[in-house]
Amino acid sequence: MEDGLGFNVSAPLPVAAATDLIRIETVFREPPTVRRFVFAFLLLVYVLTLAANSLLCLAIARDRRLHKPMHLLVAALALTDLVENTNALPRTMYDLVGDAPYISVPWCIAKMFTYHMSFRVHGYILAAMAVDRYLAVCRPLAYRGAASNAIALKALAFVVALATAQSLGNIAIVVNLDLCKPHLLITSTCDFLAFRVLSCNHIALGQAYTSAMSVVSIALPLCAIAVFYALVLHECRKPALRRGRNKALRTCGTHLLVAAIYFSAILATVASGGTPSSAAWPELSVSLQNLQFVLPPVLNPIIYGLRTAEVKESLVRFLRSRVSPGKPLPPLQEDTRIG
Repeated sequence: MEDGLGFNVSAPLPVAAATDLIRIETVFREPPTVRRFVFAFLLLVYVLTLAANSLLCLAIARDRRLHKPMHLLVAALALTDLVENTNALPRTMYDLVGDAPYISVPWCIAKMFTYHMSFRVHGYILAAMAVDRYLAVCRPLAYRGAASNAIALKALAFVVALATAQSLGNIAIVVNLDLCKPHLLITSTCDFLAFRVLSCNHIALGQAYTSAMSVVSIALPLCAIAVFYALVLHECRKPALRRGRNKALRTCGTHLLVAAIYFSAILATVASGGTPSSAAWPELSVSLQNLQFVLPPVLNPIIYGLRTAEVKESLVRFLRSRVSPGKPLPPLQEDTRIG
């Protein structure tokens, strides 16, 4: 028996698959020309992501001017992008070209934990950036007296701990599921909703937990970003901020663009019908799901590198030092304007 995509869902699985293996069907395996094109595209995206985000982190780490709370958050965002991308794309590329696209249940659960934790941390960091910009623009005196790298690091530790606890909740529910249905998934990643397709349990608790975590991990950060940047834009209309208005608007515009790309990718996944295995159009669902692992990790370092003057200058200096090690570099110029 074949499903709508031509996959033989009744084909016998290995003996171990009844308890420990999950078969991953990739919608872009046929025809071979499409498979090769998608593989080459994802490989290019992955290489660019590794290079761009690593370079951004290295530039921030090497330049003392960038050792500020906002830039620490940018570096943390880049690291999160690397984790998200590495958790998803290599496995997707393997499933495209591998002869036996199987994954063990424990390994799939481990990938699920990494996926849920990293995307939650990503959203929380974007919300923290909005709070930072609000304080810097609307409460500059308090911000200059209280903002420090130590506070930023504590905030990052808190959001990582929060995301970890929330993701462990997903794990606690999944390990108690009875995966009695055929171990076949059409997905680009192992996530909590994917396991729902394989289970015969009544998972009202799991559905309630998923809904609650969607509010906490997606809706609340998105609302916080909208509110704080609305307050920043309102503050920028005041004549007292005329001196630093342009930089404040440019910086906030950069952060808003990054947030818009990330949450648009997530909302596109939700709008596509949930998991590809249960969606009406699996090809569309997989494509939209992959936007989360393709667009933000690639575009974030480009946006911050091109639109943030300090980061751009630091990147240029670093690359020049690698290309021409003996050539003297111009002195750094400190930017003391608001934002």
